[in-house]
Amino acid sequence: DTQGLLLKVKVHSAAVMDRNGVELLLPPAPTKEQFPRLSHVWLDAAYNGKDKGKHWIEQS
Repeated sequence: DTQGLLLKVKVHSAAVMDRNGVELLLPPAPTKEQFPRLSHVWLDAAYNGKDKGKHWIEQS
């Protein structure tokens, strides 16, 4: 919301490595139509690597 409060949260099991979990948390190909107001995605260093995290989001 406009005050920065969480409206919805998704999490994955601790048994799933962070860089693999991004695909569980977001749809296969997030698009502007699905998320018209999404402008930022924050990822920490655990999401590095080819086809993981940042790369996966940029290619989707």
